[in-house]
Formats: sequence, structure tokens, C-alpha cells
Amino acid sequence: MDKASSTTPDAPFISLNDIHVASSYRDAMVKAGLDSLDALFAVHGESLGKPGLDQWRQRIRLTLDVNGETQTFYLKRFDRPPKKIQREVRKCGVQSGDVATIAGLEWARMWQLVRAGVNGPQPIAMGELLHRGDEMRSAVLMKSVAGKSLESWCGEWKIDDHEHISALIEPAASLIRKFHNQGFVHRDLYLAHLFFDPEADIEDSLSLIDLQRMIEPRTLRLRWIVKDLASLNYSAPQPLVTRTHRLRWLRRYAGVKKLGKAERQLAYLIIGKTQQIARHDRRRNDRLGRSIKDNQQT
Repeated sequence: MDKASSTTPDAPFISLNDIHVASSYRDAMVKAGLDSLDALFAVHGESLGKPGLDQWRQRIRLTLDVNGETQTFYLKRFDRPPKKIQREVRKCGVQSGDVATIAGLEWARMWQLVRAGVNGPQPIAMGELLHRGDEMRSAVLMKSVAGKSLESWCGEWKIDDHEHISALIEPAASLIRKFHNQGFVHRDLYLAHLFFDPEADIEDSLSLIDLQRMIEPRTLRLRWIVKDLASLNYSAPQPLVTRTHRLRWLRRYAGVKKLGKAERQLAYLIIGKTQQIARHDRRRNDRLGRSIKDNQQT
């Protein structure tokens, strides 16, 4: 068997048997018996599986006692992923070093955000097993971010609750601008992946999650950025998020007081891509609806 690949960035991490662990969480991991890759695959928790999720990947929510405090964590496990997925992982070109597994990729991505000062999940532990360069299995453990998704919050806020949206325009624009300025794109940038913590200071209240599709494109950057911004625009519900809110957000994101020619062109590109996403969703929902109807009739 090959040894685990070297994907630990410069950070306060230590080796614990065959896994990497945040040094401040070592005692909690040992106490919970999570001191090896085998242990990460053996632990039970709340399964977050959903229809359509590939059998070779698992998502689990679990709690650990950390210095007398119960904290929530998320564990992602990957068992013999398809060759196609492994090839995509190797093409990612993570600047922090070579990445050989899916868990190793998300581990590296989380640490890229830490170094960039972008709020996201805190990486806690990672282990991986390779054989002749192929991924046999890997796992990554992260601490949950505070709050809940903006998608959930928007489902609770009423039409007159525009003050919530107005207050989040600046921090949301700042977060995504910083993320894009570091050379990253998310590729799945919906309100479901932006978490809001009402207990935090407003400028530090948002976090970005689900980084497995994140890339650093060397070409066609504008195209990828437009896709991110259009996905965010599409997921923001009307009429709760008004046209005025959206234009204010774009000005903050672009760092201008008034939209000039370049910003207006960006807005047109975002609108066009948003409409394309909407058409794609309608076609997909129609197909799903027909499939469900056919199943009911058989």
C-alpha cells in the first residue's frame, strides 16, 4: 500500500496514526476513539444521505465533547470513488500542494479559505488511503459553521422584512468579492451554501460552505464568475429580494458607487445566465414530474 499523500498545509496540525488532526482537537478525537482512518469509517452518526447521492460517498453529522462542550461536526467519507472523479480531483491544481483524494481536495480547499480570510468550515481531520496511486478511501472531518443557510432564513422572513436583506448586502458582497479576488470560483453558489449567524457581528456573520466543486480557473474566469453570481441571483427569492437590493449588492461587489459601463455589462451577463439557469431548472423539474407520474401509473 502507498502512504497517505502529503496534503497538509502549513497549519497547527499533527499526525495521529494515519490521519492529520488539528492539534487543538487531538484530545477530543482520541477521547472519542477517532484516532485513525478506520475509526473515521467505523463511527456512526446522523446520516445526511439523500436521493441521488452516490453510494460511494457518505455524509454524517456527529457531536464530540471538546473540553466539556458539545460541538457539532460533519464527516464526509469516500469509498472507492469512480476513476472519472479521481481524474477530476488530480486536475484541480491546488496551490497548497499535490492532491490525490477527494477528502484531500476538500481539506486543501478549506485551508485555502482560512488563509484567504474567507469564513468557511473549520478543517479538523483528514485521512486517505491510496494503492498504486488510486484512491481506495478517504475521509474529512470539519466543524460546522454557525447559524443556518440564507435559503432557510429567506423561507422564514416575510415580505416586509427587507431590513434583514439590506443589512446583509454589504457583508455578502464583501465575502464573495474577497473569494473571487483570491482567484476562486465556487460553481455551486446558491443561498443554500451561504450561512448566516444572527448572533455574530454583521460584518462577520456569513460563511461559505460546500467547497468540493470550488476551482481556481486559469482561463475563462469571467465566465465562471458570472455563473457564480447568476446562481446567487437565481436563488435569491422575489419579491423578498428586490431589484433595488440586487443593484445595491452589485455595486458593493464591484466596489463602485455608481454602475459604469463595465458593471452594466456584467449585470447583463448575470441576467442572461440567470435566465438560462431558470430554463434548465424548469426542464429538469418537468422531467422529474413526468418520471414520478410514470412511476405512479406503473
